[in-house]
Amino acid sequence: MQTQATPTDTPRVGRASISLFVALASMYLLTARGRITSIDEWHVYGTAESLAERRSWELRLPTDEPAGEAIDDEAPPKSERRYSRYSVVPSLLSAPFCKVAEPLADWVGSRQSRPRRVQREIDAGRAPPLSSRDVLQAAATLSSAFVTAATATILFVGLCRLSIGCGAALAATLVFAIGTLAWPYSGSLYVQPVAALGLVGVVVSVALAADAWTALALAFLLAVRLEFVVLLPVLALHVWRFRRPIGAGIAALAVGAAAGVSLNLLVNFCRGDPLLLGDYGGEAFSTPFWIGLHGLLFSSGKGLVWFAPAAALGLALVPWLVRVDPRVGFLAAGTSATMLVMVACWWTWHGGWSWGPRLLVPLMPVLVLPLAWVFDRYTQFSGGLRIALVAVVAVSVVVQLWGVMTDPVGDRGAIWPLIGGNENESIYVPQVGPWGVESSGGPDILWCRLWHAEPSWRSTVLAIVAVFALVCCVCLWVTARDVGVTPSSLRVLLPSIRPAELFALATCLVALAAPEVVIRLLLADSADHSQDSATQLPPQLRRLQPDRTGVRLTGKLYIPIKGDYSFYQQGPPGTQFYLNGRPIFGRSPAELGIALSHLDVGFHSLGAETRAAGRYNTLYWTTPGNAHYKEPIPRVYLASPAATWAERAAIELAHWKWLVWTVTVVVFLCLGTRQNVDQESTDKRK
Repeated sequence: MQTQATPTDTPRVGRASISLFVALASMYLLTARGRITSIDEWHVYGTAESLAERRSWELRLPTDEPAGEAIDDEAPPKSERRYSRYSVVPSLLSAPFCKVAEPLADWVGSRQSRPRRVQREIDAGRAPPLSSRDVLQAAATLSSAFVTAATATILFVGLCRLSIGCGAALAATLVFAIGTLAWPYSGSLYVQPVAALGLVGVVVSVALAADAWTALALAFLLAVRLEFVVLLPVLALHVWRFRRPIGAGIAALAVGAAAGVSLNLLVNFCRGDPLLLGDYGGEAFSTPFWIGLHGLLFSSGKGLVWFAPAAALGLALVPWLVRVDPRVGFLAAGTSATMLVMVACWWTWHGGWSWGPRLLVPLMPVLVLPLAWVFDRYTQFSGGLRIALVAVVAVSVVVQLWGVMTDPVGDRGAIWPLIGGNENESIYVPQVGPWGVESSGGPDILWCRLWHAEPSWRSTVLAIVAVFALVCCVCLWVTARDVGVTPSSLRVLLPSIRPAELFALATCLVALAAPEVVIRLLLADSADHSQDSATQLPPQLRRLQPDRTGVRLTGKLYIPIKGDYSFYQQGPPGTQFYLNGRPIFGRSPAELGIALSHLDVGFHSLGAETRAAGRYNTLYWTTPGNAHYKEPIPRVYLASPAATWAERAAIELAHWKWLVWTVTVVVFLCLGTRQNVDQESTDKRK
């Protein structure tokens, strides 16, 4: 883990970087999605196809089906714009892939055309046949695999030149490659993977004081997304603080910024858009900062903690990096803070229908920088901390693998009736959590779809998959050999742990799980009222009890914050809820219920009736200060009519569990750090 890179190791690092790029590119191609799922990607693809076929910048969104006839999610949207509103850089990178795939697309198009009614094929038990558009679309998305592999390679080389051991640099790079959002987005056509390439180039170049590369990388980054100009103060402060003289560094930033801004102005001028704002003039930074920040980090549908635990750990370790290596730590802290503030305040901070916090994808290589320094000092940490780090990374890799195999917009059907088609109101709905909804049709991977859509190609598909897998494994082995990582050296990842450390780790895990376990015990189903088999109650309503008539269920609803609330429900019409004796919904239960203002903290009477043969819907609300995002009312806030002591205790524990978790983590980290200090003192005495 601590193999240091010296000037004489430059050829070794160069060979390792090449084999690493090939290995990661092969892995990303092996897991490529090969299709488009959003309007953003359609714009990038339409421009790329137009460049490849007609050498024109005009937006081209091909249609195989007449307007209104499309029945699949991949049908291209209609656009009134002549040119795409998004950056032209991803389209330029994708156009060569479309050009190379044109012969295959022409052959497929001449062989068969895509049926107008895809549902007929599905009903007959056959997969939708391949079309020429499918071929070009898949080819265009493959560009992101090479872009993400290049991002990882630049990160690896930069870490090696920052005097990080080659083994530690490789470990941190692999965490970025397969343990963050970089992997799921390596098969997309979003602009964010390209922005990540530019941002890692800027950060590494500035940290290494490579002025020429700084100017080039900054120009590229600003040409991709002009909003990254907000990073200029951070970069300038870094040069002023850590460079002497500062003239060359400031000049490099000025040249790069001028070139990138000029390219953006030129593109906007040619499109006929406002020079600075482009087509974003009607959009604004309108989200309250704390709401956006909480959503980016902790919300069930977009939280970084759930979708990229390793990146979240890196974010938490940024202050530690500032203390260990101020030069790189200042850069990582400033970049991360600026990006979080900018994205959190954006009106659509969540990135719409996508996997996780899409707008934070460019920040992924920056967030793994602290992990490189952790791996470089890996043996200095206690066994408990090392095992905890490996566990977080392992969980993060599993989450990314699920994101790669799952349709990123597969939850639309489950939550569409609730949100009325507004993607901005799906953030806290549990179906869009890190595990999404149950998917059908197998993994959402290009080669799996080809296997089902083209039976005659199966031998070719098997050969391609085998080649990619073999190349990936061989190149990873070559990379590990070049940086001096051997199978025996990997034993340090899971060291022998002392009994005291094992006890501390077990105690920490128990303390973290204890609040939820106690809440579940207090609200155990055994205490819920019995119901007949014909009644279908969602889990949140199982503590309500029938009244004397047996027609209405009654109970208590706890209001945790004083303010304005609005209520919603999802499901077939027929359920009516009563709060404090007043009906919540009108004749259209699926629409917005009454806005109940100035609800005080405490218990309020809640009733429920149904006309749908004993079936009750789940009740959702929006809480004060969070008026745009619906979430199911937590089960802990719904109590029986008497509001027993167990229910009251569960509510109090739910409010204080965050403090329990925070104290537990802080104590565990402090104990681990103290053990490290004691060990270092002992080594010095020896």
